[in-house]
Amino acid sequence: SNFLEEQKDSFSKLKAFVERNRIIEADGFEPGDASGKDPVFNFVNFTNYHFYSLSPVGPQVDLIEELLGRIVHESRHNPIFQAYQWVNTQPWAGQCPVKANYEFLMHAPFRKVIASLLVSCLVKEKQIISFRQVLNFIYDLLVPFQLAQTDLKKYLNLTQALSTEERVQFLTPFYLFENPKLSKIFFNLYQLDPAIRRYEALDERSILLFTDAEPLSWLNQEFRQILTRPLDLKPNERIRHELLIKAYLRFNYFKNPAAEIYQDDHFLEYTKALFAFNTNDALGLRSIIELVK
Repeated sequence: SNFLEEQKDSFSKLKAFVERNRIIEADGFEPGDASGKDPVFNFVNFTNYHFYSLSPVGPQVDLIEELLGRIVHESRHNPIFQAYQWVNTQPWAGQCPVKANYEFLMHAPFRKVIASLLVSCLVKEKQIISFRQVLNFIYDLLVPFQLAQTDLKKYLNLTQALSTEERVQFLTPFYLFENPKLSKIFFNLYQLDPAIRRYEALDERSILLFTDAEPLSWLNQEFRQILTRPLDLKPNERIRHELLIKAYLRFNYFKNPAAEIYQDDHFLEYTKALFAFNTNDALGLRSIIELVK
């Protein structure tokens, strides 16, 4: 809207297209052209899409999963994937945190966990998010704000100076729960951090990790898919055990999201009841009626 107001003389065709289709009108979109097509421009109304859908077995997250899948789709028509292939040919590729995060996102099970976490934010925190916020979130997921540098030389200077601790902190499954001030989405994900919950079995493993002479070797072996390149310490470099235990708890969540310890039965019961309510399923609402009684 602001752009067209300032540049209407130079972009008269775009302005006419926007006005014809009522794209920025307060009462919504209405295709003005009978054919619905334009030789130059096209638009998508994202308000016609829903981030999740209800089902008898819980919320379905297909839309966000597909959106994440498009980011890493292996195609010559995907400019992000083309850039990833170029990075792979560079001598510094193994030291690139953004490349590591992109490769993490290539795994469909990890994308599903991220999509499910976003839906939990929407439902549990009653958060309303736009597609623009989701796209910003995906960018932040791939590019840690500390490394958001478009000048390649400056970016390489930053990444080559990183310690092992910083490399761990910039990995998506760690970074995801560590930056509540970054956005409202990240703040809500901070509340869902698996590292702040206590589970007896995980506590036992954490103690073993604390006493392990080579904890990095164990993490490298246990979480190969998450750690696209092995973690190794430079000479005289140390890493805090607190950070290692946090990494373990968060990596384990992505590796075993269906594990019983991570299931929120109240959330699942609520979404099933919500589905029953919307489909007028009296039998499905019986548990809520009993709860009220």
